[in-house]
Amino acid sequence: MPDTQVVSKVYKIEENGEIYKSRYKVINFTDDFNVLAVSPELHEFDEDKMSYYVAEDEIIDDAQKREYIVKKFIFELIEEIEYGGLIVDPTNEKIISFWKDYISDFSVDDQMDSLVKEHTLNKGLSIKKQLFRDIIKDNHNKNSLLLDKDLSPEVLGLKSEGTQVLLNKMIEEICNCSKKGIDVAIIQSGQGHMVDYLKSKLDNLKNITLFDSSISMLNQSREKYGEDGFLYELYNYDFLDETHVGNYDHVVIINTIHQFEHPQEVIRYANIMLKKGGRLHLIDFTKTDAVSILVAIFFQERYLNVENEIRHMFFYKTGYLKQIVGKYFKSKKITSLKNNDAYYIISENVEDYKNIVNEMIKALNLKIEKVIILPKKLDINGKNLYFEKLKKFILEGNNEIRSKQSFVENDKFYIENILKAIWKENLEIDTLSDESNYFKLGGNSLSATKMVVEINKQLNCKINLKEIFENPSFKALLNLIQEKQLNPEVIEGEI
Repeated sequence: MPDTQVVSKVYKIEENGEIYKSRYKVINFTDDFNVLAVSPELHEFDEDKMSYYVAEDEIIDDAQKREYIVKKFIFELIEEIEYGGLIVDPTNEKIISFWKDYISDFSVDDQMDSLVKEHTLNKGLSIKKQLFRDIIKDNHNKNSLLLDKDLSPEVLGLKSEGTQVLLNKMIEEICNCSKKGIDVAIIQSGQGHMVDYLKSKLDNLKNITLFDSSISMLNQSREKYGEDGFLYELYNYDFLDETHVGNYDHVVIINTIHQFEHPQEVIRYANIMLKKGGRLHLIDFTKTDAVSILVAIFFQERYLNVENEIRHMFFYKTGYLKQIVGKYFKSKKITSLKNNDAYYIISENVEDYKNIVNEMIKALNLKIEKVIILPKKLDINGKNLYFEKLKKFILEGNNEIRSKQSFVENDKFYIENILKAIWKENLEIDTLSDESNYFKLGGNSLSATKMVVEINKQLNCKINLKEIFENPSFKALLNLIQEKQLNPEVIEGEI
């Protein structure tokens, strides 16, 4: 076991007339396995020194049309709830109440109906009403939205006019400053739409690394893109493997920074990942628009009615993110759209973190087997090292292992909790154990068929009825699902 009581130390290095400091701790896991845990003290800059650009005439704003389409769609759903017998899951009551307030001033307008008849959003929603009925009846069905090819928050965000304008600017920036064979990292890569966009626009890509907090999304991306030119990493707030330090020409975070509770940690993380001269590209919305109120609301419900110095409901305020980016990047500029509530911040890293870490290893004159970067600030007493988590992170080893096996290990508790909830609801029970037998608890073929559907929906894992009978205990079924998450290509049979 590592000695968790050893205090951290400070290492200083001078480079180009600047003094760089890092807190570090050498942890001895075994007699011949030393791990260097490093927490760089990032330089902090004057955030006021930021260039501003307003793109005034590059977008035709159809926000009014989208708002009308969404309000009419919600209006029709509310009518079904009040007069058509559509049952509301108690979990959704707060959302339905918000919707009612949102459409309180709505009235059907024949002229607007004519204007939006051929609108893409109008056509898309017209064939998805049953999906929203299902979500209203059972909140668990909201996960289907995440994978919907037309209405997922990821798809809708990338299709928005504002995002398209800003993405074009991002491509211009990348093309203007990049050499051949660039390395790009995407944080919260999701379904891969951003990957497809970059591949279609850039012909000088060398490697793309996808970081995501969802194992299912990473496994789907692996199945779609393979291994050639791609790496897959489970996003970890606390630790960053040395292979990613100073490794990327560009780090992109598109329409996802609002998903993180601590965006400052994400920005620090991205900064450390960049090569010297590498750039962070950050695009997101600043205002909760009509589409967000219809779709994102199911995933951001806790931020309903939140209005403070850092958030406007679902999204962070531009001023707050400017402060964070301005603090950790010396060179930065922001582009905002006059008639659209979206922004693009580009920031250039001026530090060489890879060299700083290498020089530290030389100076310590120790045999170091592994280097782990801690993007979070490290207290002098070392408490922020999270030793148990760190040990687990290290023991899961190199990229070859972590790229598959540790996905399931890291997400074990998530999968287990979801599966428990499915069992309890399906069997109408309050408790169960690893050895609980589905059929001894009252399950039958009909209820098992319903459970298969729920597992497919909520865990995005294809299992069939036969596999329920072959794995009747909770533990056996959990192991089967984890194995399928590890090897998603192995799918047998149908319901």
